[in-house]
Amino acid sequence: MGKPEEDRKHITLITGIVEHVYTHSLSFVSDNGSEVSYTYVSSTKSWSDAVAYCRANHTDLAMIEDEATNTKVSNARPAGHIWIGLSRKPWHWVDGSPLTFNSWQGGAPFNSGTQFCVTEDNDHKWKAAECSNANPFICHKGKR
Repeated sequence: MGKPEEDRKHITLITGIVEHVYTHSLSFVSDNGSEVSYTYVSSTKSWSDAVAYCRANHTDLAMIEDEATNTKVSNARPAGHIWIGLSRKPWHWVDGSPLTFNSWQGGAPFNSGTQFCVTEDNDHKWKAAECSNANPFICHKGKR
């Protein structure tokens, strides 16, 4: 399992509309030797806007493909629901890879038919949500 390399906090100023964004990043060296960092972004956005932000400023919205990554993502953020890079039709990660690990609240996804994106809660559990909802989110940077 990777080890934390760095813990940093900083404020980012996005040009255009003035928006103060609190971010908290944790960097890890993965088992294959590559560095991956997870960054919590406090600015609330829809799921698709969060994807666009992560792709413009990092690599992508966080993809949680095992329990160790689930723990790393949770350690990179404060309390509350956050967007992760999972959506459905069928369930898949933002890079198109299939869902092979899950941490669904209650053991399985529950949705009303309009909830196609996924948040993670304080207990590392996932819940389907409407993609237009505004939530903070986690980005990753580097090769996973």
